[in-house]
Amino acid sequence: MRDLPIFQCFKYKDIDPDETKFIFANSDGSDETVTMGDIFTQTNRLSHALYKAGIRKGDCFIILMRKHPEFLYALFAGGALERMR
Repeated sequence: MRDLPIFQCFKYKDIDPDETKFIFANSDGSDETVTMGDIFTQTNRLSHALYKAGIRKGDCFIILMRKHPEFLYALFAGGALERMR
C-alpha cells in the first residue's frame, strides 16, 4: 500500500488499513469513521479519476462541499496528483 501516490505524498512508513484516523459526527447523531484503508481506497480512486479527466501537477481544481469524509478524499487526491506521472 505504501508505494501508491497518496502514501508517498505523506511519507507513511507503517500503514494499518484498519486504523481509525477520523470520526465524523453526522447531523442525525450517528458517527462515521474513516480508516487508513478508506483513505487509501477512496483517495486512490479519486486521484486516478482526476488524472484521467486531464488534471495534472500544477493544475487547479475546486471542491465545494460540506465537512464529510469525501472532503478528505478530495484534499488528499489533490496532493496525490503531485506524485502521479
